[in-house]
Amino acid sequence: VSPLELVVHRTVWSALTLSITLTLYAKWDEVFNLLKRKNILLGLLLSSILIITNWYTWIYAVTVNKLIDASFGYYIYPILSAFFGIIFLKESYNKTKLISFILVLISIIILFFNFDSIPWIGLVVAASWSLYTLVRKVVKVPADIGLFIESLLLTPLALFIFYNLFQ
Repeated sequence: VSPLELVVHRTVWSALTLSITLTLYAKWDEVFNLLKRKNILLGLLLSSILIITNWYTWIYAVTVNKLIDASFGYYIYPILSAFFGIIFLKESYNKTKLISFILVLISIIILFFNFDSIPWIGLVVAASWSLYTLVRKVVKVPADIGLFIESLLLTPLALFIFYNLFQ
């Protein structure tokens, strides 16, 4: 199965599963209220593009045996997310955080130079996941509803791709 087909399944099944849980927990009013807000919808559209990029990149890494590269991305993502928080969200930092940043950056540089080539897969994983978490911090919606709307926004494209995969 191709990475694209797996991402299509993940998207559609996430939307379906979350629609069931939203029904069980009676959260549809909250969903519909959020869908009326253009800024929320645009933010979740952006986050849906970022999450599907992350999903696809990780699955692609598995299929081409680049797990070390992808894992490198998940290793550097927390420092990148913290950096984005300081830059874009004006989160506080102190001497301890700065020392932590420096130590992690040193380890990232050492690891980076131990690769045979630039670990593009890891860099895409780190960037997409860090930007996703940044967008989701800005777009304040509950996790289940946010993931549902993200999956719902991607489902028409996913179904189109799925249909065309078997033509």
